[in-house]
Amino acid sequence: MLDLRRGTHPVAVVVSGRWQETAAIIAWESSDEPELDHYEVRAMAGDQYESEDEVALACISPEEPLHFSTVFALDEPGAKAVFRVYVVLRSGHERGSQPVVVVRG
Repeated sequence: MLDLRRGTHPVAVVVSGRWQETAAIIAWESSDEPELDHYEVRAMAGDQYESEDEVALACISPEEPLHFSTVFALDEPGAKAVFRVYVVLRSGHERGSQPVVVVRG
């Protein structure tokens, strides 16, 4: 069982997202959490984010570049998808970024 005491959750990272030619590019700032295990990119189709319906797209190690490209839910021009990047600690505690909406051009 996870420990939900105060101070056990990481600080969220700042995220940006944009459509670039053929894919959405999701980028984020580095976390300085000493117990960082990985980042997890999650998403939903549309422009509203509901955590219970999110889809995990990728686990990114801290050593990898801090960006991810995808066409998830962006099949047609004008399609929208909303993304969050989670900081996940070795303990399993996590915190998600603010949602960022990408519109396919």
